[in-house]
Amino acid sequence: MRIAFVTIHDPYDEKAFSGSVFHMREALQRQGQTIIPVGPLKEYYRPLHRAKKGGWRYLAGKEYLYRRDPRVTSGYAEQVKHQIQNKNVDLVFAPGTRAIADLDVEVPIVFWTDAAFAEMIGYYPRYTNLTAKSVENGNRMEQRALTRSARAIYSSNWAAQSAIQHYGVDSSKVVVVPYGANFEIEPGRTEEDIHRSIGRRPREECRLLFVGVGWERKGGNVCVEIARKLNKRGLPTELLVVGCSPQIDGELPSFVTSVGYVDKSTKKGQKKFEQLFQSATFLVHPARAECAAVVLAEANAYGVPALASTTGGITTVVRDGVNGKTFPVTDSAGTSSPNTIFEEAGQYVRFIEHRMKEGYGDLARSAFDEYRSRLNWASAAEQVTAYLREVRRSYASETTEG
Repeated sequence: MRIAFVTIHDPYDEKAFSGSVFHMREALQRQGQTIIPVGPLKEYYRPLHRAKKGGWRYLAGKEYLYRRDPRVTSGYAEQVKHQIQNKNVDLVFAPGTRAIADLDVEVPIVFWTDAAFAEMIGYYPRYTNLTAKSVENGNRMEQRALTRSARAIYSSNWAAQSAIQHYGVDSSKVVVVPYGANFEIEPGRTEEDIHRSIGRRPREECRLLFVGVGWERKGGNVCVEIARKLNKRGLPTELLVVGCSPQIDGELPSFVTSVGYVDKSTKKGQKKFEQLFQSATFLVHPARAECAAVVLAEANAYGVPALASTTGGITTVVRDGVNGKTFPVTDSAGTSSPNTIFEEAGQYVRFIEHRMKEGYGDLARSAFDEYRSRLNWASAAEQVTAYLREVRRSYASETTEG
């Protein structure tokens, strides 16, 4: 198939959308498809919209999402249509809905994303306190994208059900395929390599790994409390913080190490991440809000079990007792009071203590098996390619009959 890969981002940028756009394109191409990149796309009237955004924020304390304004989304569609004309494409594919919401073409459209707009309202900080027009535009855009698309692929059951419930889309059009890990693991690495790495991890001490640029949203304070409790209960524990600076009142506890930002799009960054994952006992991710959490798959790629909250799309990635464990967020309002943090951390601590005494190796090996079987881009792209072929066959059949 000749697939127009449509993205508002640069399809060759390894940092765009946390690397998912790049790896998605690469994985589909490795499936033998002819990929025609379309992007990055320009935002029409950008200076005007940015001024409007600043005005709303300054004067009313509201957030205006200008990238969902009809003038912007129709501009995206205009650019896409211009770039794919005379390219003889069989299908338009997009890692998101904004670029295809207003796209009117004679070939089927498929998108693959991690959330439905309606579910994001009030969920992520940047979707909180929105202007009424932003909500209206966002819902309009999402509805049009779903109507125009032959298949809507989501990375989690949470996102898929949100689309069905909020937009009344036919459930037969919606499928779920989780994202893969956003890096290339060491070539030639075998199951035996992973098992040896797991075997080298000490059971008499614990190393927790936190990865994320948003300390509050990712539950950083809960991670600190988990490590604090484990140390007090007699299990020497270190918490490594990657991607941001810990936002802690007072001095940083001696058991917390701030690694800072690591750019995994570089060879040096990839090597650093590899070292961090290989030395970790658990990845801890008690997020308050999370759509895809690709880092969970990345941890599993090194046989590191993922401990995370039950929010958003996490439960599609983490299967309890298979590649980690999920725990309810005790403070769904997100105020993160000391009491709720203390209670929530206790859930993680009890699980960690139990697993360190019994069954850690089995869980870690099973985590790698989950990565190898379903949480990698190759297997994900294989599933998506099957859906794309199905859509293309159905379209060709309808066209012939018509």
